[in-house]
Amino acid sequence: MTLKRIYLNQSLSIGQTVKLTATLFHYLCRVLRCRVNENIIAFNGNGYDYHGVISSIDKRQARFIVQSKRLNSNESPLETTLIQGLSKGERMDIALQKAVELGVNTIYPVETAFNAVKMDEKRREKKWLHWQSIVISACQQSGRSTVPMLHPIQPLEDVIPIVSNDLNIMLHPYTEQTGQQKKLLTRPNRHSPSSVTLLVGPEGGLSPSEVNLAYQNNFLSLRLGKRILRTETATISALSIVQLLWGDWHV
Repeated sequence: MTLKRIYLNQSLSIGQTVKLTATLFHYLCRVLRCRVNENIIAFNGNGYDYHGVISSIDKRQARFIVQSKRLNSNESPLETTLIQGLSKGERMDIALQKAVELGVNTIYPVETAFNAVKMDEKRREKKWLHWQSIVISACQQSGRSTVPMLHPIQPLEDVIPIVSNDLNIMLHPYTEQTGQQKKLLTRPNRHSPSSVTLLVGPEGGLSPSEVNLAYQNNFLSLRLGKRILRTETATISALSIVQLLWGDWHV
Protein backbone atom coordinates (compact mmCIF):
# COMPACT_ATOMS: atom_id res chain seq x y z
CA MET A 1 0.00 0.00 0.00
CA THR A 2 1.35 3.42 -0.99
CA LEU A 3 1.72 5.76 1.97
CA LYS A 4 0.07 9.16 1.80
CA ARG A 5 2.47 12.07 1.22
CA ILE A 6 2.16 15.67 2.38
CA TYR A 7 4.26 18.80 1.88
CA LEU A 8 5.22 20.82 4.96
CA ASN A 9 6.82 24.20 4.33
CA GLN A 10 9.06 24.17 7.41
CA SER A 11 12.13 22.51 8.88
CA LEU A 12 11.53 19.00 10.24
CA SER A 13 13.36 16.77 12.72
CA ILE A 14 12.85 13.37 14.34
CA GLY A 15 10.52 13.57 17.34
CA GLN A 16 8.99 16.85 16.22
CA THR A 17 5.21 17.29 16.43
CA VAL A 18 3.65 19.45 13.72
CA LYS A 19 0.21 21.02 13.84
CA LEU A 20 -1.23 20.56 10.35
CA THR A 21 -2.70 23.48 8.45
CA ALA A 22 -6.45 23.68 7.91
CA THR A 23 -5.93 22.68 4.27
CA LEU A 24 -3.93 19.57 5.19
CA PHE A 25 -6.38 18.72 7.96
CA HIS A 26 -9.25 18.81 5.47
CA TYR A 27 -7.29 16.79 2.88
CA LEU A 28 -6.12 14.06 5.25
CA CYS A 29 -8.99 13.79 7.71
CA ARG A 30 -12.03 14.79 5.69
CA VAL A 31 -11.12 13.72 2.13
CA LEU A 32 -8.83 10.73 2.76
CA ARG A 33 -10.43 9.76 6.10
CA CYS A 34 -7.11 9.26 7.87
CA ARG A 35 -7.16 8.13 11.48
CA VAL A 36 -4.89 8.46 14.51
CA ASN A 37 -1.66 6.41 14.16
CA GLU A 38 -1.99 6.27 10.38
CA ASN A 39 1.41 6.30 8.65
CA ILE A 40 2.23 9.41 6.62
CA ILE A 41 5.29 10.62 4.70
CA ALA A 42 6.06 14.34 4.87
CA PHE A 43 8.59 16.24 2.76
CA ASN A 44 9.76 19.84 2.81
CA GLY A 45 11.82 20.03 -0.37
CA ASN A 46 15.26 19.22 1.06
CA GLY A 47 15.48 15.74 -0.50
CA TYR A 48 14.44 13.73 2.56
CA ASP A 49 11.27 11.82 3.43
CA TYR A 50 10.05 12.25 7.00
CA HIS A 51 8.08 9.19 8.07
CA GLY A 52 5.63 9.49 10.93
CA VAL A 53 2.05 9.12 12.08
CA ILE A 54 -0.95 11.28 12.79
CA SER A 55 -0.69 11.60 16.55
CA SER A 56 -4.00 13.31 17.27
CA ILE A 57 -7.19 14.46 15.57
CA ASP A 58 -9.97 16.63 16.93
CA LYS A 59 -12.84 18.49 15.29
CA ARG A 60 -10.76 21.15 13.56
CA GLN A 61 -7.11 20.17 13.70
CA ALA A 62 -4.65 17.30 13.59
CA ARG A 63 -1.03 16.74 14.52
CA PHE A 64 1.73 14.77 12.84
CA ILE A 65 4.78 13.41 14.67
CA VAL A 66 8.05 12.70 12.82
CA GLN A 67 9.47 9.26 13.65
CA SER A 68 12.27 8.78 11.11
CA LYS A 69 14.14 10.53 8.31
CA ARG A 70 15.26 8.87 5.06
CA LEU A 71 17.04 10.19 2.00
CA ASN A 72 14.78 10.07 -1.05
CA SER A 73 16.55 8.41 -4.00
CA ASN A 74 14.01 9.28 -6.70
CA GLU A 75 16.03 12.09 -8.30
CA SER A 76 17.50 11.59 -11.76
CA PRO A 77 21.30 11.80 -12.15
CA LEU A 78 20.65 14.14 -15.09
CA GLU A 79 20.28 17.80 -14.10
CA THR A 80 17.62 19.39 -16.32
CA THR A 81 16.66 23.03 -16.76
CA LEU A 82 13.47 24.01 -18.57
CA ILE A 83 13.05 27.43 -20.17
CA GLN A 84 9.32 27.48 -20.93
CA GLY A 85 7.62 30.17 -23.00
CA LEU A 86 4.38 31.39 -21.46
CA SER A 87 1.25 29.86 -22.94
CA LYS A 88 -2.49 30.35 -22.52
CA GLY A 89 -4.93 28.51 -20.32
CA GLU A 90 -4.04 25.17 -18.85
CA ARG A 91 -1.20 24.48 -21.29
CA MET A 92 1.35 26.11 -18.99
CA ASP A 93 -0.03 24.21 -16.00
CA ILE A 94 0.26 20.91 -17.87
CA ALA A 95 3.79 21.66 -19.08
CA LEU A 96 5.03 22.46 -15.57
CA GLN A 97 3.21 19.55 -13.92
CA LYS A 98 4.57 16.99 -16.36
CA ALA A 99 8.05 18.53 -16.32
CA VAL A 100 8.21 17.97 -12.56
CA GLU A 101 6.98 14.40 -12.92
CA LEU A 102 9.71 13.86 -15.53
CA GLY A 103 12.43 15.06 -13.15
CA VAL A 104 13.12 18.67 -14.10
CA ASN A 105 15.29 20.53 -11.57
CA THR A 106 14.97 24.18 -12.57
CA ILE A 107 12.18 26.04 -14.38
CA TYR A 108 12.28 29.48 -16.00
CA PRO A 109 8.87 30.74 -17.19
CA VAL A 110 9.74 33.32 -19.85
CA GLU A 111 8.08 36.06 -21.86
CA THR A 112 8.80 35.85 -25.58
CA ALA A 113 8.07 38.01 -28.61
CA PHE A 114 5.14 35.87 -29.77
CA ASN A 115 3.55 34.78 -26.50
CA ALA A 116 -0.07 35.89 -26.15
CA VAL A 117 0.03 36.17 -22.36
CA LYS A 118 0.44 39.70 -21.00
CA MET A 119 0.54 40.23 -17.24
CA ASP A 120 1.00 43.08 -14.81
CA GLU A 121 3.08 42.63 -11.65
CA LYS A 122 0.13 41.59 -9.49
CA ARG A 123 -0.96 38.91 -11.94
CA ARG A 124 2.63 37.70 -12.32
CA GLU A 125 2.86 37.10 -8.59
CA LYS A 126 -0.51 35.35 -8.54
CA LYS A 127 0.52 33.11 -11.45
CA TRP A 128 3.83 32.25 -9.81
CA LEU A 129 2.05 31.15 -6.62
CA HIS A 130 -0.37 29.06 -8.69
CA TRP A 131 2.48 27.39 -10.58
CA GLN A 132 4.41 26.79 -7.36
CA SER A 133 1.43 24.90 -5.97
CA ILE A 134 1.37 22.80 -9.15
CA VAL A 135 5.09 22.04 -8.77
CA ILE A 136 4.65 20.95 -5.14
CA SER A 137 1.58 18.83 -5.96
CA ALA A 138 3.49 17.13 -8.78
CA CYS A 139 6.33 16.32 -6.36
CA GLN A 140 3.82 14.91 -3.89
CA GLN A 141 2.19 12.74 -6.57
CA SER A 142 5.40 11.51 -8.20
CA GLY A 143 7.27 10.66 -5.01
CA ARG A 144 9.90 13.40 -5.26
CA SER A 145 11.18 15.12 -2.12
CA THR A 146 13.32 17.75 -3.83
CA VAL A 147 11.15 20.62 -5.07
CA PRO A 148 12.40 22.10 -8.37
CA MET A 149 13.41 25.75 -8.39
CA LEU A 150 10.68 27.83 -10.05
CA HIS A 151 12.04 31.23 -11.04
CA PRO A 152 9.91 34.37 -11.43
CA ILE A 153 8.64 35.26 -14.91
CA GLN A 154 11.42 36.96 -16.89
CA PRO A 155 12.06 38.03 -20.49
CA LEU A 156 13.69 35.27 -22.52
CA GLU A 157 16.60 37.53 -23.48
CA ASP A 158 17.50 37.89 -19.78
CA VAL A 159 17.50 34.14 -19.15
CA ILE A 160 19.37 32.67 -22.13
CA PRO A 161 22.75 34.29 -21.30
CA ILE A 162 22.73 33.08 -17.67
CA VAL A 163 21.84 29.43 -18.31
CA SER A 164 24.76 27.20 -19.18
CA ASN A 165 24.67 23.40 -18.95
CA ASP A 166 26.70 20.68 -20.63
CA LEU A 167 24.13 20.64 -23.43
CA ASN A 168 21.68 23.42 -24.31
CA ILE A 169 18.84 22.46 -26.66
CA MET A 170 16.34 24.74 -28.39
CA LEU A 171 13.27 23.01 -29.80
CA HIS A 172 12.67 24.46 -33.25
CA PRO A 173 10.12 22.87 -35.64
CA TYR A 174 11.73 24.35 -38.76
CA THR A 175 15.39 23.59 -38.15
CA GLU A 176 17.35 21.27 -40.41
CA GLN A 177 18.45 18.15 -38.57
CA THR A 178 22.14 17.45 -39.14
CA GLY A 179 23.89 14.12 -38.93
CA GLN A 180 25.83 15.28 -35.88
CA GLN A 181 22.62 16.21 -34.06
CA LYS A 182 21.01 12.85 -34.83
CA LYS A 183 24.10 11.02 -33.62
CA LEU A 184 24.10 13.02 -30.38
CA LEU A 185 20.49 12.11 -29.61
CA THR A 186 20.57 8.46 -30.64
CA ARG A 187 23.95 7.20 -29.48
CA PRO A 188 24.79 8.00 -25.85
CA ASN A 189 28.51 7.62 -25.18
CA ARG A 190 31.19 8.41 -22.64
CA HIS A 191 30.73 12.12 -23.42
CA SER A 192 27.05 12.07 -22.40
CA PRO A 193 26.01 15.31 -20.65
CA SER A 194 25.32 15.46 -16.93
CA SER A 195 23.18 18.60 -17.32
CA VAL A 196 20.80 19.67 -20.09
CA THR A 197 18.83 22.84 -20.83
CA LEU A 198 15.63 22.67 -22.88
CA LEU A 199 14.22 25.84 -24.44
CA VAL A 200 10.57 25.50 -25.48
CA GLY A 201 8.72 28.39 -27.10
CA PRO A 202 5.04 29.34 -26.71
CA GLU A 203 2.25 28.51 -29.18
CA GLY A 204 3.55 31.14 -31.60
CA GLY A 205 7.10 29.82 -31.50
CA LEU A 206 10.29 31.82 -31.12
CA SER A 207 11.10 34.93 -33.14
CA PRO A 208 14.13 35.01 -35.49
CA SER A 209 15.98 37.29 -33.06
CA GLU A 210 15.30 34.89 -30.16
CA VAL A 211 16.52 31.94 -32.23
CA ASN A 212 19.69 33.86 -33.11
CA LEU A 213 20.24 34.77 -29.45
CA ALA A 214 20.01 31.10 -28.51
CA TYR A 215 22.55 30.19 -31.21
CA GLN A 216 24.90 32.90 -29.93
CA ASN A 217 24.73 31.30 -26.48
CA ASN A 218 25.66 27.80 -27.64
CA PHE A 219 22.17 26.32 -27.99
CA LEU A 220 21.71 23.43 -30.39
CA SER A 221 18.43 23.50 -32.34
CA LEU A 222 16.44 20.29 -32.67
CA ARG A 223 13.22 19.26 -34.36
CA LEU A 224 11.09 16.50 -32.84
CA GLY A 225 9.82 14.79 -35.97
CA LYS A 226 7.85 16.17 -38.90
CA ARG A 227 4.69 17.18 -37.04
CA ILE A 228 4.19 20.49 -35.25
CA LEU A 229 3.70 19.85 -31.53
CA ARG A 230 1.84 21.96 -29.01
CA THR A 231 4.15 23.62 -26.52
CA GLU A 232 3.18 21.31 -23.64
CA THR A 233 3.58 18.23 -25.86
CA ALA A 234 7.04 19.39 -26.93
CA THR A 235 8.08 19.85 -23.30
CA ILE A 236 6.89 16.40 -22.29
CA SER A 237 8.47 14.75 -25.35
CA ALA A 238 11.85 16.43 -24.99
CA LEU A 239 12.17 15.71 -21.27
CA SER A 240 11.22 12.08 -21.89
CA ILE A 241 13.91 11.78 -24.56
CA VAL A 242 16.73 13.24 -22.46
CA GLN A 243 15.77 11.12 -19.44
CA LEU A 244 15.82 8.02 -21.63
CA LEU A 245 19.19 8.90 -23.17
CA TRP A 246 21.08 10.29 -20.18
CA GLY A 247 18.83 10.13 -17.12
CA ASP A 248 17.15 7.39 -15.12
CA TRP A 249 14.72 5.97 -17.68
CA HIS A 250 15.47 2.42 -18.79
CA VAL A 251 13.82 0.19 -21.38
